[in-house]
Amino acid sequence: MDAQDRFVLSAPNQIGFAVRDLEATLTRYRERYGLEATLTETIELDERCAYQYYGRASACRLKLAVLDHGAVQLEFIQLLDGEHPVGDFIRQRGEGINHLGFFVDDLTATSRVLVEQGARPVIAGRFQLTDGRAGAFVWLTDDDDGGAMIEISAFK
Repeated sequence: MDAQDRFVLSAPNQIGFAVRDLEATLTRYRERYGLEATLTETIELDERCAYQYYGRASACRLKLAVLDHGAVQLEFIQLLDGEHPVGDFIRQRGEGINHLGFFVDDLTATSRVLVEQGARPVIAGRFQLTDGRAGAFVWLTDDDDGGAMIEISAFK
């Protein structure tokens, strides 16, 4: 497939960070940059939300926070336990940007096209946030050395 024939995602809606200590990170962003979290919660991903890690049923608990910053959200994720790419990233590289998030209308179609172009699904599942938003997500990679992943999410 030529570069001009490839599917192109729009500008990212989110920059995702893997962090060791969510509270310390939020304090640092508040004190240094004046940014406040607009959403903070603990999430459990498991069979109830069809959570898949590298194609098999799995489970994890995460603490996450979202800082709305103009057109782009900053999402900070701390793995509490279980299997999740944030834990893999922390072990391989330490804290840092581990994914770019894109909000799409059709998760299935977008995921299928990205897989056809060589991306591999890493995690997938559904979510229900305390602010009432719900949807589904897939994280994909084409980088075997732990580089930033692509998260595509569709909201209901």
